[in-house]
Amino acid sequence: STRMSASDSEYALSTQIFGHEADVRAVCCGSELVFTASRDRSVRAWRLGTDTVGVQVRAHTQHRAFVNALARVECVEPAHVVSGSADGTLIVWRDSTADAPLPLREQTKAHENTICALAVATHATAADDGWLVSGSWDHTAKVWRWSAADASYECVRTMQHAATVWAVLPLADGSLLTGCADKVVRRFAARSTDCVHEYKSHTDCVRALLAVADVGFLSAANDTRIILWTLDGAQLREFVGHSAYVYALAALDATHFASCGEDQTVRVWNTAAAEPLQALAVPGSAWCVAAVGGASAAGALPDIVCSASDGVAHVFTRDAARRAPPALAANFAASLEALRAASTAASGIDVSKLPPRADALAASGTRDGENKMVAHEGRAEVWSWSAAAGEWQHVGFAEGAASDTADGDARTVDGVRYDFVFDVDIDAGRMIKLGYNAGDDHWQVAQKFIWKHQLDQSTLPTIADFIQRNTGAATALQGNVDPLTAGRTLPDVLPVRAPVVFRGGKAGVIATKACALGTQHAAGSASQLDALRSLGEHLAADEPGTADELTALVDAVQWPLDALFPIVDLLRVALLHATGTGTGAGTLRAAAATAVQRVASALRADGAAVPVALQLVATRLCANYVAATATAAADAAAPMQSDDGDDGAPSAAAVARLALALVTALRADGVAVTKAPLLLARAALLLDVAVLALGDAADGDSKRLAWSEVQRLLVRESNADAQYSLLGALGTLLHGDRELTRVAVDGGVRGVLARFETAASNAARVRAIAAEIVDVIVSNSR
Repeated sequence: STRMSASDSEYALSTQIFGHEADVRAVCCGSELVFTASRDRSVRAWRLGTDTVGVQVRAHTQHRAFVNALARVECVEPAHVVSGSADGTLIVWRDSTADAPLPLREQTKAHENTICALAVATHATAADDGWLVSGSWDHTAKVWRWSAADASYECVRTMQHAATVWAVLPLADGSLLTGCADKVVRRFAARSTDCVHEYKSHTDCVRALLAVADVGFLSAANDTRIILWTLDGAQLREFVGHSAYVYALAALDATHFASCGEDQTVRVWNTAAAEPLQALAVPGSAWCVAAVGGASAAGALPDIVCSASDGVAHVFTRDAARRAPPALAANFAASLEALRAASTAASGIDVSKLPPRADALAASGTRDGENKMVAHEGRAEVWSWSAAAGEWQHVGFAEGAASDTADGDARTVDGVRYDFVFDVDIDAGRMIKLGYNAGDDHWQVAQKFIWKHQLDQSTLPTIADFIQRNTGAATALQGNVDPLTAGRTLPDVLPVRAPVVFRGGKAGVIATKACALGTQHAAGSASQLDALRSLGEHLAADEPGTADELTALVDAVQWPLDALFPIVDLLRVALLHATGTGTGAGTLRAAAATAVQRVASALRADGAAVPVALQLVATRLCANYVAATATAAADAAAPMQSDDGDDGAPSAAAVARLALALVTALRADGVAVTKAPLLLARAALLLDVAVLALGDAADGDSKRLAWSEVQRLLVRESNADAQYSLLGALGTLLHGDRELTRVAVDGGVRGVLARFETAASNAARVRAIAAEIVDVIVSNSR
């Protein structure tokens, strides 16, 4: 690679910041302090200077989960630092050298899942638009406005996405960029949730964004690429150098920037050159990088601080006077060499016998997902062939099995002894022990290992194959088994194919209540009320109503909301008798759609004004409507069209969208779904949507929305019956859908399932179906 010219000074180690007990995931710099955040759940403040280098001045431990993101806000009073954690909370900290151990603001629940990105808006109208932007695994980016009066942030806008938002970047014109796990960078208009442009080129998750003045911006991704864009979408340059995921970018001055990533390097670049000026090695995954004191004037590049998976923040400088003393520099060099040696000497893999990377990857793969282990710089790398991208893609690093030692600890992980223990370096620098017992399902062990350590789901085949090759785990298929799960019989619960139908209810009693409310609210004529009574009698006798009776019911769908709930419930019962093309079937289906649309619209307009009874019966009606459509779709034995059918009936896709509109309306302002019957009805409705989605009957957007709603509800649901239905919906939605499985894994499904799979307090069937969903994910990830 290119280097800095002889007249320029190269970066070298200045100091190391020790104190964290786990990976240092984020770093930001203030005028006096450097702040670091870690998986040890702490935020720490350090003073850097010629006399007091790397001195800790504060340690904040109020977070209850991993801390993943930091941002410093200096354009308001008082200046402060914001941290975001894996439990979706934000904490605001004082940015000063004063000894102030408590936060300026206690925890704020900001997201439903991990906060993985924070950025500060500095444009001229930031006071009106919001100072802070956050990105999360819950598929949203949020804009927050600072209130000096109560020292807190208020959310003013939420931008929905289809997958995790890994990066956020407010621009000088007030617009906002987001980088998403769906490989797309999006630009949202100023003061708006409207997406005005999409930038598509990356082939994996977009992890970092950086503004470039008078040009546009940089994006970095898991595909190892860094791209320079104009705001119009033109790609000006691609920067080549990283060999694994690129996690972070930082401006050094107007034309220089730094990057860091999973290949254990920090790289320094000039925006005018495609190759790095310098590569700095660190002993672990380089999670984050920042310029000490911020970007500098041209010609005087600032010091660089990099946080890494070795639990240390490493500071590099170009100033010879601030370079590390010989002893510290020697220790740093030794740690780098030890890491290389550990990789080379790993038992079970002789790196010297592996083919060189350049030779092994010169030829195309023979099939999608084909894996190759190659040697590069003394380490064993794993690469996988992507047929879609037409290229080999870096998966991670592999190490062999550990041998026994005299004290026997080599076969112990977290205090548990195993038949086999392996050292896996999938994070490029952080050795993780994996325990395996003979007879265990190696696919299940690999999946649990990935979730425990928050690794990329795409590594599942590599890890499972590694376990199988090094333990002799059985792969022969015998008896009634499924080839996708390497010998395990698939569960008979998933996918759920029979929709839930609400059949109960005394039609005569319901009709009598409808007539009473119709009279009370002057909603129906005498003849209409008589027809409704007669319809109730026919339905109670298990007979379909006459044409006049059904017409009276359909007309009553327009009654006032306060009188509507028995009409909607009577419509549910009538629809049970309207099968196929029988009497009034099409008319009743149309009336059901109208009723559901009315209730959903009313909930969105003023949720508190919609009676709970009406919410319940509308949800049950909608579930039956979806169930009938799902049964018809299954009987058709072919995917249903996306528009209305030839007979004028709504398509499966349209019905799914109608149901999801009601589900989302049930969380509108003023709506509180707390009663068990409504909880169960909502869960059943989502399960029916999942059944409908089997066989591509529903469109992809509907499936993603359904999955998002199911997972959102599972996070807080405590009713065991509702949990079971929601888990059934989740497993059915994921069944056979590799893309949605990837999105779900990226969106935190691991944590959701962990809540149900192991806790003894959960019902046995809930634990069982959660374990079955793990099987589905394993199958789809192979």
